[in-house]
Amino acid sequence: MFDLFDDIPKPNIVWLPDWLDPPTASDTLAALIDEITWQQDSQ
Repeated sequence: MFDLFDDIPKPNIVWLPDWLDPPTASDTLAALIDEITWQQDSQ
């Protein structure tokens, strides 16, 4: 499927919560981004 936003760079998000060490936090954020699809409300 053609995506209008494929050419926009993805943001570089640094997510380092206190309760996870940095490598685990990075891996968890990457997994969340891969698993959750974008949904837009349509009214």
